[in-house]
Amino acid sequence: MYHLIGRYYIDYISCFLRYPKATYLTQEIMPHPISKLIDKNVGETTTLKAFICDNHQGSETKFWLDAKEGERIVFCCDNKTLSKLLFQFWKSIFKSHDTAFFLTLYKLMQKWWEIKIQIEYLDKMGQLEKFEQPFPNLDEKQVKALIEEVNIIDLTPLDYEELNIEYLYGAWLVNNSFQYKLELQNQIKKRQEEVWFRKLQELRETLLQNYYQLSREEQNQVSWIFDNKIKYGNASYVKKFFLNYNFNLSEKIISNKTTHMRDHAEIEKYADVISKTSLSDELEKNFHISLAKKILSLGGSYFAIDYLKKNNHQLKEHYILR
Repeated sequence: MYHLIGRYYIDYISCFLRYPKATYLTQEIMPHPISKLIDKNVGETTTLKAFICDNHQGSETKFWLDAKEGERIVFCCDNKTLSKLLFQFWKSIFKSHDTAFFLTLYKLMQKWWEIKIQIEYLDKMGQLEKFEQPFPNLDEKQVKALIEEVNIIDLTPLDYEELNIEYLYGAWLVNNSFQYKLELQNQIKKRQEEVWFRKLQELRETLLQNYYQLSREEQNQVSWIFDNKIKYGNASYVKKFFLNYNFNLSEKIISNKTTHMRDHAEIEKYADVISKTSLSDELEKNFHISLAKKILSLGGSYFAIDYLKKNNHQLKEHYILR
């Protein structure tokens, strides 16, 4: 699954088993993908154009701007629809319309997706063979045609902090006088909140599974697992608890099941530092980069960052946000 912007995520249609509530978009209307597996018609896909007409008053601009509010939507797409969404998105956020630049992005995304499918869907490869490949090879002529086919959407009404953090961080690597510094900072803080809650939730679930095997003293030590204030969205409380909790207690109780928690604790030490306005620009820049690297190291949909770090001048020359 790849995060585009705001609440919009995309994946290839062959990965539909992971998303029972996904919206299925194809170039032409076709049977629901599960129909191929069970040999029974259970419904149909819809086209991107029809989806926009039905849900966004027929406006491409409204479709993209509506990414800001509402529940997360996963679009499972065939390769033509997937490519169209990606190229329209890239054409709208990058200043450059250089064909070679977009072709490089496409190839990087293609490689990332191939690796992702091999790793995440290896046990389902037999099922995946029933579908077309996500990213067919495109040459510069085909990429140019796709670029010309899609319209530029003015995304400025969307705060750029709605972007996937990769684009903000990548643009920061390219240009240290990056204009979306605040948006990058807010994205990092948002990721921190997710890390705080996700890691506490993982620990909570592990402790709950072992709770009745603990002694009374150990149960008292982990009584926080019943604290209903530790919930997603209650960032200040979760942060305070996370930074002050002695994870060693839990590690001793559940052996090596929670040792990974310590690896993420250092990320949170940057939380207050990064928000202090008294820091020099250089120091703030270094903290942004250091923290962003730690956030990115947690894993996720980051297909071009390593390429940018290798000082690829062709890519850097055009990796500039509008």
